[in-house]
Amino acid sequence: SNSKNSNSINGSSNNGDIYLRLRENLGDDFPEQLSHVELSVALCDDAYIQALNKEWRSKDAPTDVLSFPNGGEEEGFAAFGPICVLGDIIISIETARTQAKEVGHSVEDELRVLLTHGFAHLLGFDHELGEKKEKDMKELEREIMVALGWDYIKDGGLIDRVSSSSSEASKKVLVVDLDGTLLNKSSRVSDRVAKVLLEASKDESTLIVVATGKARPAAKAALATNPLLKDSLIVSESSPGIFLNGGASYGENGVPIIDDALPVECVRKAFEQKYDEEFALTAFTSDDRCLTLRASPFLDELHERYHEPKSEILASVDDIITQSRGQVKKMLLIGPNKDAIDRYLPEFSNLFIDTTVANASNSASVTRAVSTMLEVVPKNVDKSRAVSALLDSLVLANESDSNSIKKTNYLLVVVGDGDNDAGMIEFAASMKKGGIEGFGVAMGNASERSRKAASVILDETNADDGAAVAIERF
Repeated sequence: SNSKNSNSINGSSNNGDIYLRLRENLGDDFPEQLSHVELSVALCDDAYIQALNKEWRSKDAPTDVLSFPNGGEEEGFAAFGPICVLGDIIISIETARTQAKEVGHSVEDELRVLLTHGFAHLLGFDHELGEKKEKDMKELEREIMVALGWDYIKDGGLIDRVSSSSSEASKKVLVVDLDGTLLNKSSRVSDRVAKVLLEASKDESTLIVVATGKARPAAKAALATNPLLKDSLIVSESSPGIFLNGGASYGENGVPIIDDALPVECVRKAFEQKYDEEFALTAFTSDDRCLTLRASPFLDELHERYHEPKSEILASVDDIITQSRGQVKKMLLIGPNKDAIDRYLPEFSNLFIDTTVANASNSASVTRAVSTMLEVVPKNVDKSRAVSALLDSLVLANESDSNSIKKTNYLLVVVGDGDNDAGMIEFAASMKKGGIEGFGVAMGNASERSRKAASVILDETNADDGAAVAIERF
């Protein structure tokens, strides 16, 4: 450091506010008396920091700065009486040179900005945990730079620089699952979740997208279980949405972006299969109907509890194909319990696998939405594909808008819980390119697949209004 400020961190008035904020943020980790702080700073090239970024953050690309607290993966630092060992800050000198040139200041000043950012991370602050946390860390960066005499740097700290760009606009795309996420264990939207959703929907810079295995009418009915959302337009014919696990997906203003149907042969195979009486099978059509060959209490529950259309009983498979006009969007097989579905899963999945190249278009995919249900969807239909198509449509619309003078940066936040959410959660968690930054959020009740895919895992479940926590945080 070239700073001439040598005050101790708990010394004079310039630094007193920082000292108090650190005590509050780190709690018992912060020693009562502090005389010395030790940290290690390493300057490296892009290849070295890329390897670290891949190993520790699963992002195979260079970055500007990484921080490693002394406790390893745990937050906090080691204290030896009045001496604290914070950890390590790694800075890529190559990226620092590039960024200094872009900003228009010296490499030394860029290193000061990056050192401040890494130091704030070591002190327990994290701008990636939501808007409030970002604001706290931005303020701390400013305070550190003032305390060290670096406040002459015109663009301020790293977070200040990113958030204050006058040539850029920001838009948040909030993609939220229904069952197990927005809906509680009673398949209803709680008051807290409803209020937070409504508040977010009033923000013109936020686009709310419901992503579900349900058909659109069922998704609208599910939200309407809370009177606060009865007249909302979060799910409507003029709003974006991802339905039937992505097979029916819509962009801004309800413009269709994906409209896939199952091959007729797959529908025929499924309904000609012999099932035990305890199983039920129904087909979802493009005109929002459910068609089946026999009545079942499971199908009644599907309508009454899960808000899906009431299944109509037809006489034959040919009738189902005719009345659907060959446009079956998905099929749903329901069993009496998880064990029964587990036993039948391999046989059922094999119905839709065709290994011949000539008949590859006749294949379909089987996924599990909840433990007692298997869904059959067109090949390659997945919520992650729908989220990707939605982002592409938003970026393209912005680029082609002749009235727009600003480049739009997108914050993608995906919240889910089931296996059928894992793909879109992973997509968001790995997204950081082309003006789009993503966070994949797994609920506290999430499946193992979704938890492994996520960049953020909540403690709160759908019974604890976890969806509200995620929306408020981001």
